[in-house]
Amino acid sequence: MTITNKDNDKKPSLAIYGHDARIPELNYVCKHEEEFTVGTLKVRSLHTPSHTKGSVCYYVRDCNEMNDDIERALFTGDTLLTGGCGKFIEGDAKDMYNVLYNILGTLPKDTKVYCGHEYGMSNLQFANTIDPNNQNIRRKLAWLQSADCTVPSTIGDELECNPYLRVSELSIQNATGTLDPYEALQMLRALNDNFNVQNNGINNLNGSLGMNNCVSQFSNGANSKGNNKRAKRAQVMKKLKKYSRDS
Repeated sequence: MTITNKDNDKKPSLAIYGHDARIPELNYVCKHEEEFTVGTLKVRSLHTPSHTKGSVCYYVRDCNEMNDDIERALFTGDTLLTGGCGKFIEGDAKDMYNVLYNILGTLPKDTKVYCGHEYGMSNLQFANTIDPNNQNIRRKLAWLQSADCTVPSTIGDELECNPYLRVSELSIQNATGTLDPYEALQMLRALNDNFNVQNNGINNLNGSLGMNNCVSQFSNGANSKGNNKRAKRAQVMKKLKKYSRDS
């Protein structure tokens, strides 16, 4: 493939890959699941719209498929984060569900995840308020007290700890007040944003804002039994929609 630099012939001719044709510097637009090589590495382009329409993740592995010790890596930008995911800026919860469950979440569990932001500590603190009985989250939080950073994670770790990849779990359904996976993702995103605002980026093991305080922003303290449970869910979703419009 020959790549030319149309804008400035004084610059080296470089291949600038991406999926979003709105970026003027791109000179090669990758298709979903298109593969190419960089040196000895095989790279698969994965179109993952939700954070932005043109979001793309790159799944990278050794070209030597006969090697049993192949190291796999996934570069996710702002889409899948350690313990969380990006905001639905140009997409919605359905888009993010498709990305997380039908594309990224299906990759081998030992795939290392290199995301674009170091939000792991605060994301996992939030996850701990949502899913407080999840020992995987608590173990990872304890490990992070002495770790330099949270990147890379792995797909396996995210399936165990990341609430956005666990919306079918009873704990997440109870926390969000819904069995609908799209509504659960939308609720998680709003609660996560509120948690970040309330905590102002402070990292601590327990997090200063519990799940009850998060939910109270939307549910006015309705309890979760019988008719009150249905009333709570209705109130949560009504206020969540208002929150989304105002954000």
